[in-house]
Amino acid sequence: MTLKDKIRWGTIAVVSIIVLLFIFFNLESVPINIIIGRVSMPVAFVVIFNFMLGAGTMWVWGVLRPMRKKE
Repeated sequence: MTLKDKIRWGTIAVVSIIVLLFIFFNLESVPINIIIGRVSMPVAFVVIFNFMLGAGTMWVWGVLRPMRKKE
């Protein structure tokens, strides 16, 4: 993985986290309109947390997989 790729994926990760945190802290009303429809706040937190967990897992896999191929 070149430095350019690392910068690209790092930027994507940072922007994704900023967007998700913006959504996370703007959940003030109980019925929330997200892409999936009107849901309660705990359900929205679970959906967003699962998305962040999946994105983090994919990022870690993308970083570690090229390192394994070089060995």
